Amino acid sequence: MGGPGWFGRLFFAFMLCLVGLSGASTVIAQPPPPPPDGPRVLEAIEATQRRIEFAESLAGASPVATVASEIALAKELQVRANSAYGAGQYYMAGRATMDARGHADRAIAMIKGLPDPERVALQLERTQDELERAQERLADCAEPRAQSLLNAARDMKGRADGAFDSRRYLAALQLSNAARERIQKALRICQVYEASQADAQRALQRTDEVISRARERISVGATPQERQLFASAEALQADAQTEYQRGHYESALRMTLVARVRAKRLQR
Repeated sequence: MGGPGWFGRLFFAFMLCLVGLSGASTVIAQPPPPPPDGPRVLEAIEATQRRIEFAESLAGASPVATVASEIALAKELQVRANSAYGAGQYYMAGRATMDARGHADRAIAMIKGLPDPERVALQLERTQDELERAQERLADCAEPRAQSLLNAARDMKGRADGAFDSRRYLAALQLSNAARERIQKALRICQVYEASQADAQRALQRTDEVISRARERISVGATPQERQLFASAEALQADAQTEYQRGHYESALRMTLVARVRAKRLQR
């Protein structure tokens, strides 16, 4: 009787070890992340389709050839979005439809004589950069008027961002410009004027970070248009670095901001 009892205990211990190893492997091998939200992507595709149709309804009265090319590109990207959605590639579908919507918005802006969304995005980026620089440069300025102007500029920049997100590009541009006027006035009060080497260097570093994230984004499944946009951002950033090395800090700032805006378009 002793033999079988010993064997049974040994077999039970062996099975416990197998269960333990199985549990450990479950802990090590984490489950895959949940798939993208298909219904939300479908909503985005439908919203883009409405924007394209609206752009087409306005385009008949527009003699601008660029409008037609923007709408054509929007429709091409929307076809890709629908195809990717049908194949269950929700991430690719979301990217394509947002790019399509951007082209439709540019067409609408051209038809209505509104500011180009990319130009407005550049101005917003420039205002944000100037605001951050001013906050650092005026940290030791005890003049209360300057701090009051900075607070007003910060509030206006937030409202400008909200207007841009709502596609009210003219309002966003006006608020952004008003914010920059207050920033410049605050700098004059504290007798701070030209951009310094440190300002340009920090702006270049920020753009490098954005370009690095964009590079990761387009590493898989990027469209030819996205690769071309990324290449132009990298080229502009290289030119900005050259201007910085020559001591042309204002020029370097302007160029790196354009490069940053283009790279950010790939992260939407």
